[in-house]
Amino acid sequence: MPSLSENRFLRLIFLCALYMAQGLPFGFVTVGLHDYFLADGKDPGEVARLITFISIPWTLKFLWGPVIDRWTLRSMGRRRPWLILAQGIMVVVLLILAFATNLHHSLTSLGWAILTLNIFIALQDVSTDGLAVDLIPESDRGKANGLMYGCSYLGSFIG
Repeated sequence: MPSLSENRFLRLIFLCALYMAQGLPFGFVTVGLHDYFLADGKDPGEVARLITFISIPWTLKFLWGPVIDRWTLRSMGRRRPWLILAQGIMVVVLLILAFATNLHHSLTSLGWAILTLNIFIALQDVSTDGLAVDLIPESDRGKANGLMYGCSYLGSFIG
């Protein structure tokens, strides 16, 4: 099986899929959940505070870079352990959210769960960016970045 560093098409598909995976929950939370709560009669100020609270990891994601670059498992590569960790915790949090009952009645509990989700989506974002810089030749970075960002928007739209 070809590796990501050897196959340009496979590399772009993989990176775009990661960006789409980041966009899905972002679109669901910032648009879908926001509109759901407003239609459900929640106070707009309370909903705005929730959205602001759960967006904090995106403003602090620059802190992940030094952590990711410093600690790695060389046997798995520089970025793979972080991507696996982020994806694994994202799946666990989403499963908890999917099976939690009456969570929409407690914005605080929901906020903490989505904050946790966003921490690991931001970790995945930084890890994916590092992986892209490691794998994509400089001449292809502009095109790849545009495709990846477009897939993030697509994921947000679907979410």
